[in-house]
Amino acid sequence: MIILDTAGDTIRAEASAASAITVSCYGIETASGTDNYKRLGVAQLTGTGTQDVIYTVPASTVTICSVIVIANTSGSARTIKLWDVENGGSPGDANAILGTVTIAANSSIIWNKGNITEIPNAAGGGSAAHAILDGSVHSDSVADAVTRGSIIYGNATPKWDELTIGGANTFLGSDGTDLSYRTATQVMLSLSGQAGVTFSFNNQDLASVSALGCGAITSTSTGLFEGASVTVGKASTTTGTIVLHDSNSANTITLTVPDISAGSLSFTLPPTDGDNTNVLQTDGNGILTWAAAGAGGTGFGRPLVFTPQSNEPPSANFATLDLRNLHPVLDFDATTNESAVFRGVLPIGYAGGGLTVYIHYAMTSAEADTVDWDVAFERIGDQQLDIDGDSFAAVNSVDNTTVPGTTGLVDVVSIAFTDGADMNSIAAGESFRIKVTRDAASDDAAGDAEILFVVVKET
Repeated sequence: MIILDTAGDTIRAEASAASAITVSCYGIETASGTDNYKRLGVAQLTGTGTQDVIYTVPASTVTICSVIVIANTSGSARTIKLWDVENGGSPGDANAILGTVTIAANSSIIWNKGNITEIPNAAGGGSAAHAILDGSVHSDSVADAVTRGSIIYGNATPKWDELTIGGANTFLGSDGTDLSYRTATQVMLSLSGQAGVTFSFNNQDLASVSALGCGAITSTSTGLFEGASVTVGKASTTTGTIVLHDSNSANTITLTVPDISAGSLSFTLPPTDGDNTNVLQTDGNGILTWAAAGAGGTGFGRPLVFTPQSNEPPSANFATLDLRNLHPVLDFDATTNESAVFRGVLPIGYAGGGLTVYIHYAMTSAEADTVDWDVAFERIGDQQLDIDGDSFAAVNSVDNTTVPGTTGLVDVVSIAFTDGADMNSIAAGESFRIKVTRDAASDDAAGDAEILFVVVKET
C-alpha cells in the first residue's frame, strides 16, 4: 500500500501512447479522525511525455492507497509507469510504484498492495459483433433471426432457441418439460383440475361472470385473500356489510358501515389480545389499544416534567447547566454527543399505551440547519436492575429537525415509544431513568442546543 501524509502529494501515471488508458485509485482518506474509504481519483492518460495526476492529497489529510486499477480499452498493447510523488517533487525511479508494465490490448491489471493481477479478455479479446442466436459464436444456440415478441428458451436438444409469440389471447404455459402458448380453454381446464370440465365458481362459467360479479362464491374450506386489502360495497351506491355465521345455528352477526359523510375512517387494531377486563380505546387518530377499564385515555393523567436542575449527569460527555435570561437550560455541544439523565417513577395509572417524550429546546446561536435528538429508557423497577451498572434500551430518535429561525425561540419535538421492549418494559409504578442525547455527530446546526424541559406522557 502507499501512504501519502503530506498535502499536495500526488499519484501520477504516464502511458506509452495516447489511447484509452484509464487509471483509478482506491483507498482510505483520514481527516479529523474520520476514515472514508472511497475511489480517490480517476484519469484517462494523455500519452508519452505527460505524467497525468491521478490523485492529490487534500489539506489536513492522510491517505492510504491500497488498490490501483489500470484499464486498456484500446486495440493495442500499451506500457505504463506509476509514481508516488511528494509535494513539489518530480517522478523518478526512486518513487516509482510500478516499473514499466505492459498491458495487453483490451485488458486490465489490478495493483493490490503491491500484487499485480492481470484480467485478460476471453477468447483473446472477444469476437466481432454477432447475433445472440447465431448458431456459430454461440455454439449452444440455434441460428434464428429476431422476431418481435419472441422469447429465448432452452429446447429439447438442448440449445437456446426462439419461441415466437403466441396468438391473441393466448398464455405462456408449461407441460412440465417445455414451454408453449396455450389457449384460454386449455388454461381453464388446467385451473379446474378436471379435464373436460369448465372451470367455475359455484358452477358459474367464468367466461359469463363479469369481473366475478356472481351471486355467491362458495368454498367448503378456508378462503384466503392475499391482496393488500379487500373492499366491500361500492362508493355512493352499496353499503359495505360483512355477515358472520355461527357454527351451531342459522344465527349471524352483521357488521355494517354507518353513514360517515364527515369523512372516511381508518382503525388499526392492537398488536396483543390485552388483559382480562381491558377495554378498547382510541388515541383519536384511529390507533386502538387495550386499557384498564376506567383508566381514562392517557392513563396517568398529568405528564412527568423534568427540568434542567433535575439532571443527573453521566460521568463523561454530559450536558452542562447554564442560564439564559434567568431560564435554567442544559447546554448540548455541537461537535460532541452529550447527554442528560433524569430519574422518575411511571405513574400507577399507566395503561400500557406507550410513552411519548417531548423535548423543549432552543439554540444558542444557530438560526439554520438541523438538530438530532436520541432518547433511551432504563428500567430500574422492583428487583429488575443492579444499579451498579447502566442498562439503557436502544435509542429512539427524532432527526433532521430544522431549528427555529430565531435563537431565542423554543421548539418542541416528540419521540414515541411503544409499550414493552421499546421503553425497556417499564411497568406502572416502577422507577426508571431516561437519557436524552444530542446526536451532534449527525446533525449540522452550529452552536449549543439548550434544553428547557423534558416531558413524558402516555401516548
